[in-house]
Amino acid sequence: MAHSQKSIRDHARNRSHPNLDNEVISQQLEDLVKPCVYNQLAYYRSLGMRDRILSLPLMLAAVLTLVWRQVPSARELNRMLARENLLWAKMTKVSQQALSQKLLTFPAELFERVLGDLLITLNQRWHQRHQRTLPLSVTYASQYFEQHRYLTSVLDPNVLPPYVVADLYSRRWRIEDTFLLLKRLLGLSYLWTGSINGIKLQLWATWLFYVVLIDLSDQIADELTLPFDSISVEMVFRGIYHFTQALNQGLATDIIAYLAAPENRDLGIVKSSRPKRAKPPLNFSPFPA
Repeated sequence: MAHSQKSIRDHARNRSHPNLDNEVISQQLEDLVKPCVYNQLAYYRSLGMRDRILSLPLMLAAVLTLVWRQVPSARELNRMLARENLLWAKMTKVSQQALSQKLLTFPAELFERVLGDLLITLNQRWHQRHQRTLPLSVTYASQYFEQHRYLTSVLDPNVLPPYVVADLYSRRWRIEDTFLLLKRLLGLSYLWTGSINGIKLQLWATWLFYVVLIDLSDQIADELTLPFDSISVEMVFRGIYHFTQALNQGLATDIIAYLAAPENRDLGIVKSSRPKRAKPPLNFSPFPA
């Protein structure tokens, strides 16, 4: 008997056209990422790279567009580059062969260094927000530690009570949620190329967009004075489509206000509460019964 082959959902690639541009999201990406790109130009030149057409600023803008607008192929990206500005990169005509070759050989470490600079900027922005509440275990631990990696060496329950340690440890599961979103939502499960260098470019560009998406979600949490855990990063990403429609119709200009608005609760930006799965109040006792 013949058996039908089951497809792997994460590997499904059903997009045939890129998402529409959104000038607000593009501007936010440009404001955050572009300064980090230009900070790396000196290192770029130290590698012997010359300021040709396919330079660091253009390549990063193109690959980042490939991720955030879900462009289905490098060929389609080349068509877009010839007809429209991609983030801070101006409309440019290059051959398909030149672009494809550049994706195979462009130093991926430059993208990684841009990500490192961007994380510093986003960390500063995170500390400037005070409206959204932090988890009690994080607030408690912050009184004693600046780096959570020190937690495993703390044996005194008067400093870190058992339930606080358990709550902090449970938050390490976020890394698994992150990988899920990177693969399923941002398309990292589908590799553009078998080239190691090309995979690295895709990986770092996906991380670049993801951390900007996290920053956007944190802004919404701050606007709503809610913990970050209450915000669905996936629905924030999907909400960009609805904001684009509202923006094009002249009904909205601020994505934070739009996604946080009470009339848009049906977008699912705030996670639904589940009373049956609600956690009991955090126990700060050093020796709980």
